[in-house]
Amino acid sequence: MIIKGGENIDPGVSENILAKHPAVFMAATIAIPDAKYGEEVVAAVILQPGQKVTEEELLKYTAEHVHHFVAPKRIFIMNTFPMTGTGKILKREIREIVKGMM
Repeated sequence: MIIKGGENIDPGVSENILAKHPAVFMAATIAIPDAKYGEEVVAAVILQPGQKVTEEELLKYTAEHVHHFVAPKRIFIMNTFPMTGTGKILKREIREIVKGMM
């Protein structure tokens, strides 16, 4: 759960919308610290092989499908996600990678 400005935001909402984009293979939504809201919504995606899309295009796509308050403010395009042996995405590790990219 992401808590932005006292509101609970389900990360699955953004993940499901991003996963429907034809260029996106996999999506993960995480929270990063924010001075104004406490936490801010950001996402990381892996693209389908051979696909190209910009962060701006993905931000526009999510803005068209979800309320602006729950939409990611940044989307990072990654080659792979850290995962457990059983295939679960390690969001804590993605958060640390994203912090290094900001």
